Amino acid sequence: MELPLSADGKSAIDLHGLRTLVKGGNNNGTSTFYVEVKMDATIPGAGLDVIPESKTETDGRPEDYVKLTYYSQLSTESQSLTYSSNRTTLPTTKTAYYREEPSGVELTYDADKIDQLGINLLDLQRAYLDAEEQNTYIDTTATYDLSAMKNLKDTLKNSSGIKFTLNLMPKNTTESRSAEEYDSALSDAQNYLSVDLRSQNSGKVDYDNNGTWFWTVPKDSYYDMSGDQITTSSVFDGSKLLQAIRLKVNVANIENVNHFYSNYKVVLTAEILDRNNKAVMNTHKDDNIIYTLAKIKPEFVQ
Repeated sequence: MELPLSADGKSAIDLHGLRTLVKGGNNNGTSTFYVEVKMDATIPGAGLDVIPESKTETDGRPEDYVKLTYYSQLSTESQSLTYSSNRTTLPTTKTAYYREEPSGVELTYDADKIDQLGINLLDLQRAYLDAEEQNTYIDTTATYDLSAMKNLKDTLKNSSGIKFTLNLMPKNTTESRSAEEYDSALSDAQNYLSVDLRSQNSGKVDYDNNGTWFWTVPKDSYYDMSGDQITTSSVFDGSKLLQAIRLKVNVANIENVNHFYSNYKVVLTAEILDRNNKAVMNTHKDDNIIYTLAKIKPEFVQ
């Protein structure tokens, strides 16, 4: 019994040993042997659609996944291989396939001009001062990106608004200079800062007298209930909400209100509110900028 390995039939291997195994090489006429098969499988693009998006548990395993099931068939004729009842199946495999679930929402908060973040009380930039020279401006832009969010239309349709909050946090001066640690938000933040919301159709900024500014972009700025669709407005382009925020830093008579000379972190948060004015899960995001308030004499800086 020989198996040709070439088209001309001149190269062959002896399958006598395999024939003995198949017939049964022991006293009771049965035998066990293994055949190793190597397979390269390609999943078509359409097949990838069945792979679910999933979060991972604490041990790194996906919450939702799919597995491949393998089976083999034997037949004496290649034409009947598909219909052969001689088959075996491997229903349980170790490898699970899933797609990483998109983060959903992202918030980016930046200063429009980086030189506004360094405030030198001994050399104030006139272009950034108000008429009374009581405050210096820091113009900032927040981008709340919803483009990767699942079920975006339904979420916005069932929302009551998109809420923003802003807090001011001073650097912790008791920490070592190498550590950039910040204290909790200032309860008297109005003595340091005021907030001017420059985006239209974005609601009104309020202050809670406990260190927090907040406002809610109304639903009609981004969703048309009569047309049942997401709308484009002065603040919303269909997947990103933009907020132009001017910070006014108090630079007049700051010694009288016990200002610290240091770095300040401005923390902005955003979240979508549901019909009960509760934050929709996985929509709460925050980002920050840091500005410096100091007295610096450039002639002594080398």
